[in-house]
Amino acid sequence: MGLLALHAKYFLPPMISQHARIVKLRESGQVFRDPLWYMYFKVAGRQFGVLMFIDVYLLLLPIPRSSFLQDLAGLDHAAMIRYHKFLGLVTFYMLTLHALVTYAYWGFVGRFWREFWDWGTIRTINNLAGTLSWLCFILLAWASKDFIRRSSYQFFYRIHILGFLGFMVLGCIHYSGAWRFFTPGLLLWGVDLVQRAGMGMTPVPVLSADVDSEKDVTTLVLQHSQSTCPLGDIHLLVPAISRWAWHPFTIARATPAAGLTPGALTLHVKGEGQWTRALRRLAAAGVGRRLEVRASLPARSLPAPEPWAAAEAVAVVVGGIAATAAMPALRSLVEARRSGHQGPRRVLVLWAARHTTEFLALDPVVGAAALAGDGWLTLELHLTRRPGCRHCGADPQGVRRSPSAGSSQDEELVALQAGQDPDPDPEPGPEPARGRGRGQSGEAAAGYRAVRKPQTGLVAVSASPLGTRNPCPLPPAHQGRLHLMALHLTTFLGGFTGLILGWSWMAEAQTARDSGALPRSHVTQLYGSVGATAIACFCVVGLGLPFAVLIAPPMLVRLWRGGAWRRITPPNADPGEEAARDLARVPVLAGGYDSSEGCSVDMGTLTVPGHGSIPILPRRPGMEEAFAELGLLHSRIDVLLAGPEGMYRAGVKAVAALNGHRVLPSSKPMYEVHKLAGML
Repeated sequence: MGLLALHAKYFLPPMISQHARIVKLRESGQVFRDPLWYMYFKVAGRQFGVLMFIDVYLLLLPIPRSSFLQDLAGLDHAAMIRYHKFLGLVTFYMLTLHALVTYAYWGFVGRFWREFWDWGTIRTINNLAGTLSWLCFILLAWASKDFIRRSSYQFFYRIHILGFLGFMVLGCIHYSGAWRFFTPGLLLWGVDLVQRAGMGMTPVPVLSADVDSEKDVTTLVLQHSQSTCPLGDIHLLVPAISRWAWHPFTIARATPAAGLTPGALTLHVKGEGQWTRALRRLAAAGVGRRLEVRASLPARSLPAPEPWAAAEAVAVVVGGIAATAAMPALRSLVEARRSGHQGPRRVLVLWAARHTTEFLALDPVVGAAALAGDGWLTLELHLTRRPGCRHCGADPQGVRRSPSAGSSQDEELVALQAGQDPDPDPEPGPEPARGRGRGQSGEAAAGYRAVRKPQTGLVAVSASPLGTRNPCPLPPAHQGRLHLMALHLTTFLGGFTGLILGWSWMAEAQTARDSGALPRSHVTQLYGSVGATAIACFCVVGLGLPFAVLIAPPMLVRLWRGGAWRRITPPNADPGEEAARDLARVPVLAGGYDSSEGCSVDMGTLTVPGHGSIPILPRRPGMEEAFAELGLLHSRIDVLLAGPEGMYRAGVKAVAALNGHRVLPSSKPMYEVHKLAGML
């Protein structure tokens, strides 16, 4: 409603003013060559362009992975991206209306082709550049379709960046004052990019890289140096797969760094596309080489918002590997209750999975709360695929097969070592599950093993000219509030300095025009060039100044002290000795992970060590019935959904059916949906 009111404020007054002008001209009795109602199209086309720029202003604000706007709005990055998608759709409609209505006006007055091909010779508005900018946005919007983004993320990512750059630069050529609407969001994005650049310059030690082919999940354990447990999303870059594509994943488990002992981050990566399947193959093929992973974490000044913590009751619906997003939220609720904080009076968890081994991702703390016997937390485990089928990797009693029973992992490793591809990528799309695997899964199988074992190594390909082959624990995004404030100030200073540099030569051209040294048409054409130059200088100086002043110096000092400069390997050097020397520099996590603390699956039950067992039910969960049962005892229920798109839509439909045509005040319970994880 607020966006609609904003559009009405900037669209209706000019149209009303134009109407009054037309009425006045008619009453004056003047004769015009063209009908006066053509003027409505002229003003409407211009105002749709104004509305489009307002939407662009709002469109770019949610895109940083971390900014103070997230803390002010109480939203995480996933929620901000949903606003970004909505605003992108509105921007596309406004831009299309601006183009089509303007084309219609040109056609009505008989100047279509003259105006269409004009490159800033008639007036300061460059019409052809505006058309090209619109085409770039059409390409960007097409590549953002769900079926394209999910089938080929790299294609979506590249087209998204290139399409936006074309839209922005050509838009500034079309109207030189467009920088006013691009710069606010670009400044916040620039601060985020500079922080990510500081984190992603050096690779992160990989403590463990395990592949479970049965579930098609790759488990990575990374080192970090933060004193707190970073939860939420982490972005990974694997140069051996792509030097530019950063992919987001949810942190399944985190242990904080203590003193000189680094912490660890556990990630479960499901094989859903080309990039994740390539990561799986690399992790399986890492014999005698090192996996180079670069990572960046969002920098939040405040804890992630948890609006469901104040609800009367909470229902959590989990699908498969999306438990990595649900477990931190559930653990937070359990720990808050233990510490005496007021929270939900009842928590219901419905967890559906296609493989029994996916339940091994259960946090033992959450499992212990479910088996406490006080009825506060109810955990239902649902197996949606029949036990004993050829895809499940389990016998009819629900017990995992041993690794030697029909496992082809050894054959896959032999093929990879021989330079063959045992599992070539099919066409982009969902990959069918396969029954082969080592039998390793979950936190227990991923264990925090020392990376001195060569099985964790992969190809060392640098993603940065200043990159180093020596891993360092993942540092925080900034060194404190003063450092973060300095990053904002220097980014803003650099951006506006770039704008001044880009526009500086326009004043001289205008002076030459006024003195008669340059023709007016030549100066008119300069506006487009100045617009493109100004936005380019804004981006270059805005990113370069904070990086050169606040990021590069401490990074170079760390590299110098650690002797982490890239070495030039002599032609006669032994590759094995070089790889062993690299692996020897990787820090080892002190205090190994005790796999006995994890859960286990046996005979159709999930066992939580020291607390008991939870039965696994061979059916799909009935969401609407479970939600309705909670509504009999509680007036407000928050529903947390973490899973595939089909599960999310089913949960939303169940909530919509229960809320019905609820009119306040009402005695019916109120249900509210929160999306914890899913495919954006």
